[in-house]
Amino acid sequence: MAEEMDQIVENLKQPSAWVRVLIMIGFAILLYVIIAPLMFLLMIVQALFTLVTGESNPNLRYLGASVAVYVLQILEFISYNSEIRPFPFTDFPGGEEEADLTEEVAPSAASKRKPAEKKNAASRKAKTGNGKAGPTDKPDADA
Repeated sequence: MAEEMDQIVENLKQPSAWVRVLIMIGFAILLYVIIAPLMFLLMIVQALFTLVTGESNPNLRYLGASVAVYVLQILEFISYNSEIRPFPFTDFPGGEEEADLTEEVAPSAASKRKPAEKKNAASRKAKTGNGKAGPTDKPDADA
């Protein structure tokens, strides 16, 4: 019994454990005070953008996906499922992996096209310079 108490006292004296607890509290406050209102604002802006233009904004989708990955990193850290400290201790989530995630989550109409259709659309855009079919361009039979 005395040996167990000595182990508990040693654990309580570990500065790394206390530092982690303080960082976890900071991340919990960050989630509640900053990230939750940010996601709510992002939701409202994206909904308004969709109502006005008829399409969601890809930049806002990318931001939403990056923040979602960041929130997951925070939740894994504060639940002791990861030892990796989230941003600002590491890089903020972003890059190609999250860009791929954005397309998987909410693909645009352009990304739903077949590869041949994308190639034809790109060649039409190159011919006319504005992405619209010119007077000499023939519509695709398979489109």
